Amino acid sequence: MPAGHQWVTGVVSDSSYVGVSTQYLVRTPWGTEVSAFASNAGVLAQVPVGAHVVAYWRPDHAFLLSRQAGAGDATQPLLEPVP
Repeated sequence: MPAGHQWVTGVVSDSSYVGVSTQYLVRTPWGTEVSAFASNAGVLAQVPVGAHVVAYWRPDHAFLLSRQAGAGDATQPLLEPVP
């Protein structure tokens, strides 16, 4: 992983080919899913559902959604746990 990048581990719970890229849903250890896109440039193979991955990104390519202070993580997983 490149120095200075933010990252999260997880398991690929869904994969969708969308033309020039593939969208992956990655279930984090706390149950929330994050979305990641990878170019379909033919350089790397697609990642299979169920694979353990590390998603990383440059901090300036991220944004946060606002929530009330002290609200904690109130997200609810949409899918059943990945075995």
